[in-house]
Amino acid sequence: MKAYRKFLEENLAELILGLEKKLVEAKKDQLALQDSKLPTLNVYLTSLWSDEGEYDIKFEGRTSLKNAIHQAEKMFMETNRRDDVQANYSVGAIFPNGTSILVPEELWKNYKLRK
Repeated sequence: MKAYRKFLEENLAELILGLEKKLVEAKKDQLALQDSKLPTLNVYLTSLWSDEGEYDIKFEGRTSLKNAIHQAEKMFMETNRRDDVQANYSVGAIFPNGTSILVPEELWKNYKLRK
């Protein structure tokens, strides 16, 4: 029983240390955002037709949310030789210190291509 308790204590201590490091990095990223340093945006478009041979797309860039969506859609249409986008979207922001945040759909859905 002592070995089990020691194992749990050590693992919790490691978990706490890791979370403290992540908190420090997130605070650095928060300061960078206050200095108008935009994060890198990742836009993933997962084709609804990937079973039929279409390709998924990942756009990554330090740009506006609107431009990131438009660039991903442009890449998707060119790669899959389409004039529309039939895909599931996922948008994330990655800060210089590694903090990653999923951007909710309500913040970018109005930028999607309409056809």
